[in-house]
Amino acid sequence: MTSGILFLTYATLRSVRQDNISRLQQILGWTDTEFEGVILFDESHAMGNAAGTQGDFGTAKGSEQGLAGVRLQNALPRARIAYVSATGATKPENLSYASRLGLWGAGTGFTDRNAFMAAMDGGGIAAMEIVARDLKATGLYTARALSFAGVEYDPLKHPLSPDRSPSMTPSRMGGR
Repeated sequence: MTSGILFLTYATLRSVRQDNISRLQQILGWTDTEFEGVILFDESHAMGNAAGTQGDFGTAKGSEQGLAGVRLQNALPRARIAYVSATGATKPENLSYASRLGLWGAGTGFTDRNAFMAAMDGGGIAAMEIVARDLKATGLYTARALSFAGVEYDPLKHPLSPDRSPSMTPSRMGGR
């Protein structure tokens, strides 16, 4: 194939056909390592946990779709990659697929993805805020917010019967 546009879901990317050829292999068969086109990962947080996680019950392996996305990026080193997500920099695992952001490797403070993940886990949410800030400053990350300008609302009051009032205390409503 010399040109075209391919749309697929993450489930399709990680799937295997009946003849045991993965969709990833099929896609790579349509391209070559010199491919310089754009690969846009929409809702890229769906590839989160590509590296696996350490939990209370041991180590969980990386997600199949996260691994498929990483394999696609690795197989096409000249491709232009764009990650689109509303929740990209919330947890270190959510960036484990984003090798093209330059968060780890040569010229960074982290030798590899594991070193980055360990440092971010140790730094908590504050470390992730710094990562997001630095990515924004270098133009690698853009965050948008919806405006509520012009939005109007009327508070609705619902009087509670005396028998329901004790069950609706602020502590039972999440402290509100």
